[in-house]
Amino acid sequence: MRRVHVHDLRHTCASLLFAQEMDARTILEALGHSTITMPLDTYAHMMATTRRAAAERMDDALTPKAPPGEPTGPLNCVHSAGFEPATF
Repeated sequence: MRRVHVHDLRHTCASLLFAQEMDARTILEALGHSTITMPLDTYAHMMATTRRAAAERMDDALTPKAPPGEPTGPLNCVHSAGFEPATF
């Protein structure tokens, strides 16, 4: 079995918090980092899902709500952020 080090647990903690869309400032404080750049630089790979979630939330806020049974417009923010529109 692989040995687990304290640093491994910190990395797992930060990765899980980013995956749960926790803000970087809270993660910084939870891990005791002195600057915001440390968690942002180290865990930048986790930000792609956060960017997609932000684009989807913006779409939800900006897309007019259609009456029940009628389709809504395309997911413009998701598309303009470089993601393909979601298909349901």
